[in-house]
Amino acid sequence: MKKTQKKKPLKSLTKRFSIAISLLLLLDFLATVFFHTYISRYSFPHAPSSDVAIVFFHNWGQKKGLSEESWKRLQTALSLYQNKKVTHILCVGGTRPNRSQSGSQSGSQTMREILLREGLPEDKVHADEESFDTLSNCQETWKMIANKSWKSATLVSSPWHLYRILVIMEYSRKNRLAKIFATPYSLNKISTIQRAYLAWQSIHHEAIAWFLWLALSENNYQSLIKSFRE
Repeated sequence: MKKTQKKKPLKSLTKRFSIAISLLLLLDFLATVFFHTYISRYSFPHAPSSDVAIVFFHNWGQKKGLSEESWKRLQTALSLYQNKKVTHILCVGGTRPNRSQSGSQSGSQTMREILLREGLPEDKVHADEESFDTLSNCQETWKMIANKSWKSATLVSSPWHLYRILVIMEYSRKNRLAKIFATPYSLNKISTIQRAYLAWQSIHHEAIAWFLWLALSENNYQSLIKSFRE
């Protein structure tokens, strides 16, 4: 009688695991390419001018206290102001309880201080002191639009982030008359490799944010974000 060979369960399991991981990586790559292509071709609502540029804080870093991402967003808003495309700039985001308790500035205040050092008048540069994520950024933006009686606003961020911002702005809209436009920062001065990495990083961040926002209630979503950003 021939001896039946014993199966090697560990080897079989490893092979199946490798195939599953490969398929997940392929799906991830295809989804990333699809979303990047879609955003690259997406036509953001544009206007020759508006009352205010809303610049969304990303993080702190080495660029005068800002991360590279925050810096690109702020420079885009500044350019809009200098070219007379907007008459005000509103900085939103970056409120962290621990920073407030230690006397440190919020992200929005950091951006405002940079703009003031650039020579912009104090009454033209504004900052919120409440928002800590994209959802609360949009909520506070609507409050400021109402308080200042602005009739139009241009949102400023990365192209991948702006798409989600526009959806949330409509979701949280408080003013049916105010017109909302968007201006992403330019990717022209970024190398191909840096652009690919930035796209990959941003798209995955946005995908997680989309999933959490859609899967959780608003209170649970914001509680979760707060716990990570204290």
